[in-house]
Amino acid sequence: GTALLSPYTDTVTAKVSDNDGNQVTGSAQAQVVLTDVKPSITVTKTASPTSRPEPGGSFTFSINVTNTSVEPVTLTSLSDDVYGDIAAAGNPAITGTTCALPRVILAGSSHACAFSVLYTGNPKSQRDVVTATASDDEGNPATASDDATIAITNVPPRIRVTKTPSPTSLPEP
Repeated sequence: GTALLSPYTDTVTAKVSDNDGNQVTGSAQAQVVLTDVKPSITVTKTASPTSRPEPGGSFTFSINVTNTSVEPVTLTSLSDDVYGDIAAAGNPAITGTTCALPRVILAGSSHACAFSVLYTGNPKSQRDVVTATASDDEGNPATASDDATIAITNVPPRIRVTKTPSPTSLPEP
């Protein structure tokens, strides 16, 4: 059961008869109260690739939210500190998101999703933190965060020098 519907009452009825055919009926009730166990989740965020040579390009972040509770939870929010609400349709900072919400995650199960971003510029790195929020059937919240770092690496300049004489030969002197 659920703590939301607690207490639960159980009734047992017994009917007996003796060898003379006399019958007696008796019943008793017991009440059980379920205490609320708060939900818990974990989240893992990874980047692929973790770096690109300058000028950068497309990076994909994968997110895995695991329900470590004893009952189902509903994942209601996935927010990135750099890119905002990654579950929102039409978020201009991201492409290819598979992070639509809400999502019910059974006890001991996980929900995986991903989104891509365009990260360009000179050599630099960026640490992104995603925060997942879920709730159980009593409305108790659970929150977890994880980070991933992406980088743009330096590409040393290269030149090619070609030397061609003109003319290629002359008479003396």
